[in-house]
Amino acid sequence: MKSHKVQLTLGRAHDTMLRNMKKVIRHEGWEEHVETLPSLCGHRLPASCAALSCEIFAGHGPCAEIPLDTETVISPALSGSRLRWTSQRNLTTPVIENGTTVGVLVDAPAARYLYIYPIVTSAGSAQVAHVFERMQRILEIAGMRIDDLVRTWFYNRDILSWYDAFNDERRAVFSEAGIIRFPASTCVGAENSLGGSCLARALAIQPKGASIAIRQVWSPMQGEAAGYGSQFSRAILVEDAVAKTLYVSGTASIGDDGKTKFAGDPGRQVRLTMDVVLELLHANGMALADVVSGVGYFAHIGCVSAWEDFLRREGFRDLPVLRAIGTICRSDLLFEIELEASLERQTS
Repeated sequence: MKSHKVQLTLGRAHDTMLRNMKKVIRHEGWEEHVETLPSLCGHRLPASCAALSCEIFAGHGPCAEIPLDTETVISPALSGSRLRWTSQRNLTTPVIENGTTVGVLVDAPAARYLYIYPIVTSAGSAQVAHVFERMQRILEIAGMRIDDLVRTWFYNRDILSWYDAFNDERRAVFSEAGIIRFPASTCVGAENSLGGSCLARALAIQPKGASIAIRQVWSPMQGEAAGYGSQFSRAILVEDAVAKTLYVSGTASIGDDGKTKFAGDPGRQVRLTMDVVLELLHANGMALADVVSGVGYFAHIGCVSAWEDFLRREGFRDLPVLRAIGTICRSDLLFEIELEASLERQTS
């Protein structure tokens, strides 16, 4: 039995993209669906598949996300894109609000997975409240609740001018809903192609029984973000009969006291951030080799070399982590990374 979900991270290097695509196609037995592989341009998903989400990250700032269907062409001209799809189209149902598709629901054997398409709004705490109201409406349409959220992403234009207001509103929404297990989350400063000041999306999982477990994971090297006013979990672990998946929140050079470490030094910030992530992975029986997807956010292009130095030292030059220029939530932070790691259960 294999997981319903397949995830492919397409990096900046064209040959790496092709290798990853070929690997997934061979693993899934889809060779007959793809006639040629000289370029990703023009490739479409097999008719038996259904896309769940697609994120496109441009190299010098804009971060765009689009709903995706099987006719959407993947372009390698951007710095990277992350595509999630299911190989079992029959499990999927579009979620419709007022005639518009706002998400896709995967009705898998152990749980229902809801991928909420981008919600875009203008800045300000009132507009953040609107984002969560939209999320809750979409969840309700799918027969789910806000406490089914396991992962959220927020891309806020001019984030430093209103990050406190954003946190205040998120805290108020979660408090009113009585949420105890906060979702893993990323919140960075970035533009988007849809013209809004805030672009948000989310993943919710609703278990059908005891065969799947979802729990908040503590970071061995960092205190909980709620300790300094940000209500998200450092990571969420989802375990079922097939695999365990760790959703690691956006992580930066912050100590267990909640304060920024190594301000102005991208090399040391990358090192500490990755030490935090590695300890989090190891604490859950995983390693960097189990990472299936990620995004590294850099305050400016000059910080990228520190990341490349880390990859070279660790021998993970093909780590499936995209690169994007974005404003981190504190002015003295230069690097942030989010990861998703997955480890299949061994079967006898």
